[in-house]
Amino acid sequence: MQIYKLNKEDIPGVWLTIRPFLDSALNKYEVSKKFPLDCVLRDLVSGASQGWVIVNDSGVVVSAIVTEIEHYPLGDTVIIFLMGGESMEDWGDLLHNAIVKYAEEIGAKWIETGSRRGIGKLFYDRLGYKRRYESYSYEVKCE
Repeated sequence: MQIYKLNKEDIPGVWLTIRPFLDSALNKYEVSKKFPLDCVLRDLVSGASQGWVIVNDSGVVVSAIVTEIEHYPLGDTVIIFLMGGESMEDWGDLLHNAIVKYAEEIGAKWIETGSRRGIGKLFYDRLGYKRRYESYSYEVKCE
């Protein structure tokens, strides 16, 4: 498995591949009623959001992720806004490591995400994220 952070210029060329993953994530929790898919595309193309893909060993995209940077007075946070795909147990650690590296590169102090409890138990709890109101927060250790 490999993870790739997409450049905003890459988005139009991969949109048809990643769209079903993101659409499914939006619809699963009815987020699409607040944040439609065309707005996700707009933010990815403009660079307001960052797109990521997980590719299996056969070169097939198995997940798409959207992150955002939130600026707070005491530091920045990388927010995992959308995550669509199957078999997170196969690529979850890869995603976590890539997002931690990215957070360190941009000087962010935290990573935050929301999740249903089952994924939290499988993934976030184990990696040291702290549960906060059904959301999770990870403190990035900057050297």
